[in-house]
Amino acid sequence: MPMVALVANKHDMRHLAVVKPEQHNCFAEENGLSSFLMSAKNGDQVTATFLKIGCQLAGLPLGVCVYVYLAVCLFLFVSLSLACLVAFCHLSLSPSH
Repeated sequence: MPMVALVANKHDMRHLAVVKPEQHNCFAEENGLSSFLMSAKNGDQVTATFLKIGCQLAGLPLGVCVYVYLAVCLFLFVSLSLACLVAFCHLSLSPSH
């Protein structure tokens, strides 16, 4: 079944908003939509928004998704760190030309 969410961007400029957060949330609730407010400019709630949408699509509790997200981030960090270490060692051990 498809998921429909109401996502408001530009939340960093909410003082200029025509639609206030209360109206946004009320519309979402009345229409059975998930409601998200975020700012791509400053990154506020971007990761949380997509993490929550992904959890809902996967049918998993948010806590499980957070652990999976953190595990993937840790795996990527360790992998990148090892790749950099290997590259550094390779350059350090290479004969100079």
